[in-house]
Amino acid sequence: MATDEDGIGRGKPPKAYQFKKGRSGHPAGRPPRPRKAIWQLINHYLMQKCEVTENGKVRKLARYALILRRIESQMMKKPSKRLQRIEAKYEAFARAMPIRRKPRKKGK
Repeated sequence: MATDEDGIGRGKPPKAYQFKKGRSGHPAGRPPRPRKAIWQLINHYLMQKCEVTENGKVRKLARYALILRRIESQMMKKPSKRLQRIEAKYEAFARAMPIRRKPRKKGK
């Protein structure tokens, strides 16, 4: 059995089990933080608010709204076949989609 003379006891483990010099006590280390997917980064960027002066008033709009407005204004300046195709597809989509209404609450 080990005695106090051996230097083994509470707070003094045997030499074979003590931490080695220059080595971490946790060699695997902390697990890496999960990376965000590219779509999450893009979504975060597009949802950020930007200040815009419109008709003398300062408004905060999401970046995606600003991008859509810019595209719209560019298309209105110079009509193209691309715009006509987009409008045709939108109209076909709008005709195909049924109008959804909120269900009525029964009993009231």
